[in-house]
Amino acid sequence: MEDAVETLRVLNPDVWVFVSAAAIYDVSLNPEQPLEETSGVRPVDPETKESYSQQNEFGNNMMASEEVLKESGIPYVVLRCGDLIGPRDTTYRWWQYQIWSEHFDIIGAGFPVRKDYEHLPFSMTFGRDVGQAVVSAINKGVRNEIFNIAMDKTFTLPHLLLELCDYFKTSGSCWADYSDASELYTLYPSNHMGILNIEKAKAHLDFCTNFYGKTLLKLLQIFMRRGGESFPRKEI
Repeated sequence: MEDAVETLRVLNPDVWVFVSAAAIYDVSLNPEQPLEETSGVRPVDPETKESYSQQNEFGNNMMASEEVLKESGIPYVVLRCGDLIGPRDTTYRWWQYQIWSEHFDIIGAGFPVRKDYEHLPFSMTFGRDVGQAVVSAINKGVRNEIFNIAMDKTFTLPHLLLELCDYFKTSGSCWADYSDASELYTLYPSNHMGILNIEKAKAHLDFCTNFYGKTLLKLLQIFMRRGGESFPRKEI
C-alpha cells in the first residue's frame, strides 16, 4: 500500500476510491450492531491491538491499508463491502456452493457449517452495487469519507444455502453438517462481527442496492451458463 501511495502522490489524483472490506470490524474495538463506519477503530492498548489484529488476517491487512491511505494526504473515499458476489468474483466461493446445491444428490454430503456460524448474521455485496457507489462518490465530489456498501438484507450461511437448494429443488434432501472445528471448510462469511449499516451511503451517495431476489437469479443464471467453461485454478 505504501508503494501505491507514493506512486499516486506524484500523480496528484483528485480522489482515491479504495474498496475495503467489512472484515476490518473484526479487528476493531467492540463495534456495535449493526456496524457503522465510526465503529472501525482499533484498540489503543498495544497488547489488545495486537491480539485483535490476529483475529482476522485479511481484516487486519485491509485496516492497515485504510490507515496508510488516511495518513497519506491524498483525498480518499473508502467503501467497506461485505462478502462480494457477482459475475466478476474470482474466489469461486459462490460457484462452489451453487454446484454443491445443484448436485446435492450426487455429492451426498452435508454442507460443512461451523456451529458458531449457524445464527451468525453477515452482509453480502453485489459487485455492480460497488460500481454504482464509486460513480456516485466521484460525481458528488465526496472526499475523505468512509461508507459501508452492502445489500439491504441480512444473511446467515444456513439460510443462504437453503435458498440455493430451494432454487434447484434439492432442499428436501440437503442438510448442513455442523461442527465445532474452527478450521472447517466454510467459505462464507469472511467477517464475524455482524451486518453492515448502509444508511450513510443511502444518505450521501443516494445508494440503492439491487433487489436481492433479482440479484440471486442473475447470479444463478450467470454461473449456470458458465458451467461448461474451463475455469483457471484459483487458491481459495
